[in-house]
Amino acid sequence: MTARPSVQTSDTAADAEIDARAVFGTALAAVAAITLIRLTFLSAEYHPLHADEAQYWSWSLDPDFGYYSKPPMLAWLIGLTTGLVGDGTFGVRLSSPFLHAAAAMCLYGVGRRLFDARVGMWSAVTYATLPAVSLSTVIASTDAPLLMFWSAALYCFVRAVDGDGRRWWLAAGVACGFALLSKYAAIALPAGMLLYLVLSSHHRSWLTRPDPWLAIGATLLLVSPNLAWNAMHGWLTLAHVGENAALSGPLFHADEMLEFLGAQFGVFGPILFGVLLVMLACGRREARDRRMLLLLCFVVPMLAAITLQAFLSRANANWAAPAYAAATVAVVAGLLRESRRRLLIGSLALHLAAAAAVYGFEPTRPLTGLADERWSDPFRRLRGWPDVGAEISAILHAYPDLRLLSDERRYLAHYIYEANLPLDRAYKWNPDGRIDDHYELISNMEGVEGLDFIYLTRWDPDPVSAHFDRVEILPDIRIRTHADTEIRLHARLLYGFRGY
Repeated sequence: MTARPSVQTSDTAADAEIDARAVFGTALAAVAAITLIRLTFLSAEYHPLHADEAQYWSWSLDPDFGYYSKPPMLAWLIGLTTGLVGDGTFGVRLSSPFLHAAAAMCLYGVGRRLFDARVGMWSAVTYATLPAVSLSTVIASTDAPLLMFWSAALYCFVRAVDGDGRRWWLAAGVACGFALLSKYAAIALPAGMLLYLVLSSHHRSWLTRPDPWLAIGATLLLVSPNLAWNAMHGWLTLAHVGENAALSGPLFHADEMLEFLGAQFGVFGPILFGVLLVMLACGRREARDRRMLLLLCFVVPMLAAITLQAFLSRANANWAAPAYAAATVAVVAGLLRESRRRLLIGSLALHLAAAAAVYGFEPTRPLTGLADERWSDPFRRLRGWPDVGAEISAILHAYPDLRLLSDERRYLAHYIYEANLPLDRAYKWNPDGRIDDHYELISNMEGVEGLDFIYLTRWDPDPVSAHFDRVEILPDIRIRTHADTEIRLHARLLYGFRGY
């Protein structure tokens, strides 16, 4: 697929190989240095876990092939990293910087195979410094494994259609399977591959060969345990994905679509997203180059689908993130083709400055006085939870035979993590019996009549307390998070559950 000279002297070929190795070394060194900085930041453990991260950690305590809202890959990774270095925030988040570093080097391979080593190097460094990646590398989220396996699948697909052997088709199928086990948005991966094979006159003949179908078979084989888990649980995860789309309510929201598109300037970077929009506007011209056509087949459908979703209902800013793996290579190649390296350098400098502001916020906060009040604190949702956990641990130590009861998923996730609570001692109040989160799936209060609980809530505790024989009031848990804000929880000892 890459245009190569038909005749080369041995000296010229050797020089080109040496240059390619030097460029690869530069890319690898840059990505490694960025990753080391991120690991150093994570090791300081400045920020407690977000509620979703705490929930993913609790999933890792119970390894399975599926969970209520997500496939199992992230829980497996957290189980691996916390098993190696412990259950602190560093251990929970440890896989993220390595996954994104691997994704960056996969994109080096994509750029190198489609264009040249220079495009590969700039693609790797550009991806590693994207604003969304700088954030995603210091949290535990499903986007990190998704983007790594997505990038790996893209590289394997490029090798496969170039005729490098059936093993690359199988590798592409395996990478697609692991991507789907990370996040269901990866269904766009095989769709992009199929779209390219249909549109490309040069590679359309692959549709009549067995290799792509073997890749699909490998993907289905890997995903089958998760599908079986969903089937055994009434397709809860897929139903949750449908609920997230929120297409059952009022439709057509131009404001939501504009907000989503505006957010993409922050996700991909203002310069890069602007250049991408220009390239998409010139899509017919770009598609004449089959290398660009291949990349755009992994960009346009994903970005268009999520933009449409935003218009119909709503869409989170990160939902289109997988599109920016191929988009990174396409934009880099386009800018270098047009001799616009200064734009790449400017974009890189802007992204590094934004990352420095994010990573430097917490270390400099005592000096600047920023975030003393809730409105000025970008990490306000993370404050105070270790102190809440210490209070809960003290109560559980005083009443070791009681179980913990909560009426909110996010709060229960924090309680379980910060108090290091075994899952069989945590229950979610669920009187309507509908399964709306993972804790309602695993903690069924039907059949536990007569048991005693510690109940924590932000709301009026009396409606829940009415279902118990005896109630003892404990002092409220009050944790100051900012000068103007506190976490306040009502605490009750509830004896003799009478049933819903």
